[in-house]
Amino acid sequence: MQQENNIMRKDSEWSVIDGEPCRVIDFTPLASVKNGKVVAPNLTDPYASITLECKKMPNTIKGYVTHKMDFTHLWTAFRERGISDNEEVIII
Repeated sequence: MQQENNIMRKDSEWSVIDGEPCRVIDFTPLASVKNGKVVAPNLTDPYASITLECKKMPNTIKGYVTHKMDFTHLWTAFRERGISDNEEVIII
């Protein structure tokens, strides 16, 4: 079960795993990409949520993606290209 302190929203919260490779085990977009542009429902919500496994952390972590470029890279990997069973998405 995920604990509240394992949720990252702000840059300061993400700093806990800064520079650490983490495996993305779930990508849930809250926005989309159309004609190469990020389309979000509003200006205040994050673009996506992701669930991560990091060796540095004992439990999985839920993070919110708020940067367009990060979202676009994840969208491309998961939605456009696709991830096969023998592949992993690692972010740093």
